[in-house]
Formats: sequence, structure tokens, C-alpha cells
Amino acid sequence: MTLHHPVLTSGLLSAAVAIALMAAVGLWVMRGPFNKLHYVAPVSLLSSVLIAVAVIVERPLTPSTVKVIVIAFLLFVSGPVTTHLTARAARHRRVRKLDIKREEAGTRS
Repeated sequence: MTLHHPVLTSGLLSAAVAIALMAAVGLWVMRGPFNKLHYVAPVSLLSSVLIAVAVIVERPLTPSTVKVIVIAFLLFVSGPVTTHLTARAARHRRVRKLDIKREEAGTRS
């Protein structure tokens, strides 16, 4: 059984591109590295999954489909980690310390 639906594939890819464009506009408009980091997540989390689903719909059970699924999974898992590490590096560059004071941690004890 084939799932070849060009309209569905086009819709998924269009949604992925729209999310990436909105994230790019958010990166362009926001000031400061910590605010800009919020706009990186939708691309790595949502767009990569939508592209993988579009490939699955277009060509199910091929080696290229498996590769795209693995890449989407790696982006989905590594995106938040990369964002966190980038925020820590930006904070270290600003404050020159790696330890977090109780006042900076918020309500956590």
C-alpha cells in the first residue's frame, strides 16, 4: 500500500518552511542572545518532524526514509541540548562564571 499524496506532502513541507521563516523573523527581531534562543527550537523540533513525515508519506519503507527519520530524531533530541549549551556559553561570556547564584535561579531552592 502506498501513501503517495502530493497535496499532503506539499502541505507538510509548506508548514515546515513557514515555521522556519517565522523563526527566522523572530531571530531577526529579538534582541539579546537569550531571547533569540527561543526561536531556534521550533525549527529543530517541529520543522524536522514535519519534513520526516512528508518523506514517509512520499516514499515509505526506503533506505532514504530511514535516514531522514534518524536525522529528524537526532535534531529533535539534540536541539534542546544545543540550545541549553548555547545559553550557558552566552551566560559564561557575559558573567565570566559558570556557577549560578540563588537569586539567578529563580524560585528553585
